[in-house]
Amino acid sequence: MKPTLFLNVGTGWSGTTPLYYTLGWYNKYCHSGHRKEKGYLWLLQLQKNNNTFERVRFYKKFFGPSRQSTTTRKPKIFTHESPYVAGKWTEEEIEYFWSPPFELRKYVQYYLKHWDNIKDEYKAVADFSNPNGYCEAEYLKTLAFHLQSYFDVKIHMIFRDPIRRLWSCRQAQKRDKPVEHFLKSGMDFDYMDFYHKWADAFGSENTHVTIMEDFWAGETAALSDFIGMEIKDVHVNAYVPDLGPCAPHIQYLNDQWESDVMHMPDHVKDQAKIMMEPCYSNWKQYFGKLPDSWGK
Repeated sequence: MKPTLFLNVGTGWSGTTPLYYTLGWYNKYCHSGHRKEKGYLWLLQLQKNNNTFERVRFYKKFFGPSRQSTTTRKPKIFTHESPYVAGKWTEEEIEYFWSPPFELRKYVQYYLKHWDNIKDEYKAVADFSNPNGYCEAEYLKTLAFHLQSYFDVKIHMIFRDPIRRLWSCRQAQKRDKPVEHFLKSGMDFDYMDFYHKWADAFGSENTHVTIMEDFWAGETAALSDFIGMEIKDVHVNAYVPDLGPCAPHIQYLNDQWESDVMHMPDHVKDQAKIMMEPCYSNWKQYFGKLPDSWGK
């Protein structure tokens, strides 16, 4: 029987961190190893495209700090001092995985070894790397072919109201000029494009969508069914309710309450509705209706 690999492929600023705490800490369904986000598959995509500048920049951001992940911003269970990591890896193994050349077989080897370390207490290994969501459709088909040879792969994505998500994203990117950056940068991606490329590659039966606002309103049954395990306890989410810069300073959720620096001005809301209309309309065309919590 193949071990399960739970791939949470996005989206950023949509509660992926409290979702990881819910599944990996409170309910002990999955554990991602040394850190929540490795971005390894996205790094392979950049390498495949010969995008040297972005590959080096991404490597420094995601891989440089990875070997020493002790931090007061994350619970100990998800750092290199975790009992599921500490003492489980030799220095040679760590050097092998975190260093070039970067290859898909290393990714597989990492999670097969991590599964051996956690299988008595967890149901799955996991990768919560949001950058992986940007992988190209054809590349995903190659990934699916190889990963499904070793794992029962479950693809999961969590979506937040598109305008609210993008507003948090742009503020985090340009804290000094969030309005200008939001209006100038435009929509980054369409949720349905995001969904279809993963579902086409790994199979719609292996792909699940969670609406952030609904999940934290108590609608946990669908995800419980997808993972085959009842979700009994849910970690708090600083984005629910959406209080913008007044969000509570919840321990270990700094990335959430540090993102929003101001409430969205009314004139920006008007522009945002026009700018993001394709994301809403494409969703309604496929699913029939918008989540009740969106577009308020």
